Amino acid sequence: MHILHLLHHSIPLDSAYSRRTKAILEQQAKLGWRTTQLTGCGQGLMRSAQEEVDSMRFHRTAPLTFPLKSLPGINRLVEMWRLARQAGKIVSVTPPDIIHAHFPAQVGLPALILKKRCRIPLVYEMQAYFGSSELDR
Repeated sequence: MHILHLLHHSIPLDSAYSRRTKAILEQQAKLGWRTTQLTGCGQGLMRSAQEEVDSMRFHRTAPLTFPLKSLPGINRLVEMWRLARQAGKIVSVTPPDIIHAHFPAQVGLPALILKKRCRIPLVYEMQAYFGSSELDR
C-alpha cells in the first residue's frame, strides 16, 4: 500500500498536528506501508524542495512571498493551487493507492481536486474544529 499524505505542516515544526502525523507515519511504516509526504505553504521557510527528518522524506511546497502573502483570500487560493500542483507532480511519478489529506480545508480542497483528476481514493482527516477547544472549557 502506498499512501500520499498531504499536510499543512510537519516535523521539524513542533505542534500537536505534526506529532500526531509523525505517529501515524511511524505506525504505517511498521505495517510495511509506503508513504509519501507533501507539506503545504504552512510549513514556512524551507531549506529545499525535499527534506529528510527523522528518517522520513518530506516534499515541501514553497511558501508565499510578498505581495501574494499579503492579499487576503487570494493568498489562500494560491496556496491551495501550489499544493495541488506539487501533489500532481508527485502522483505523476509515483501514483499512490490512496490520498490522506490532513486538516485544514486548504489541504483538503486540493486533495479533492487531485482525487477527481487522478481517480485516487481520498481520506480527509478532520482533526479539530476551530474554536472547539474554547467550547470544551
